[in-house]
Amino acid sequence: MDELLRELIGDMSGADEILWVLLQGQGSEWLSDTCKSVLCQRDPYFSRWPESSHVKVLELLNEFAKYRLIRNAVIHGVWYPYDPFGEEGRLPRPWGAVDDGSPVYYCMRSRHRKIDEAREISVGDVELLAEKIAGVQRGLASEFRAMTRCSSPRTMEPFQRWGF
Repeated sequence: MDELLRELIGDMSGADEILWVLLQGQGSEWLSDTCKSVLCQRDPYFSRWPESSHVKVLELLNEFAKYRLIRNAVIHGVWYPYDPFGEEGRLPRPWGAVDDGSPVYYCMRSRHRKIDEAREISVGDVELLAEKIAGVQRGLASEFRAMTRCSSPRTMEPFQRWGF
């Protein structure tokens, strides 16, 4: 997702190719917020892209923000095969307590100046998370293709490498 966001920011901003120096290594939250800012600053009056495209992109980025919190716990958390936390204060499984037949683990993520976050998550939950993030990626790539066709109809089909 981060790579797609970097490409979208570069395309929307119209900046020189050297922009990648600033974008490489930035986190998902920063990239998502920057994408929103560039969209709004570059086209505040919807003269470059339709308002419906603005709305759709912002909806997709907000949807990704929900998944990013879970993604970050999965990637950066400490995993346990048993529940070291107890029920109190533990976040529920992201999609509800559905028995998907996959093993359930307990994950804790520590954040600077924030209370540690403990959650229950199954292998199936992680697979569903990956599918949901991929769906947001497909939606963003599709919307930006449409936006590029709107603003530069003679341009080659953008974002081809994303394959969806």
